Amino acid sequence: MTRDDVELLERETLFQGWLRLERHRLRHALFQGGVSRVFTREVFIRNAAVALLPYDPVTDRICLIEQFRCGLFAGGENPWSIEMVAGLMDKTESPQDVALREAHEEAGLIVKRVRAIPGGFTMPGSCDEFFDFFIGEVDLPDTQSKVFGLVEEDENIKTHIITRSEAIEWMDDGKIRNLPTLYVLSWFARFGESLRAEWMDQSK
Repeated sequence: MTRDDVELLERETLFQGWLRLERHRLRHALFQGGVSRVFTREVFIRNAAVALLPYDPVTDRICLIEQFRCGLFAGGENPWSIEMVAGLMDKTESPQDVALREAHEEAGLIVKRVRAIPGGFTMPGSCDEFFDFFIGEVDLPDTQSKVFGLVEEDENIKTHIITRSEAIEWMDDGKIRNLPTLYVLSWFARFGESLRAEWMDQSK
């Protein structure tokens, strides 16, 4: 199946704010043959996003951040979320540009080089958001925690500098509930050692 197997009959903007909410009226081809009935779906429309996991191969530590998330608050959960540095793209930036900018704004870090890993959609049933993901090589400070973020964007961000093994423990213990971060840490749990060896070898 491809986009050519979908017939969009109507597209309506229901709300425009920080996010845009659209209603789509459509029908599509069926796996068993024929065409579905006409149905509607509401979809959140937002810019593509980029996230980066800062990693120091010399000390084998990573930097995660903690900040308030209104979606968790609305859902009755603890609204402070541990996650990677991340941000939304605009039309003038590349994914790597966003990753480097957000690492500096949200964690005070300068990224020396990056490794892209496969991206994906976060909630394809109700949102068009696509994430690009990177591991970024940085020099992490000895300080375990500092506060960053842009006041004009109402950001108040605390850093957590932890070892690779601690990060995997946080993931396994359920301390991290942000799915993009869990995905990248799962990749890192499998390939982090080989990435570290590669970057350390190239730095000699």
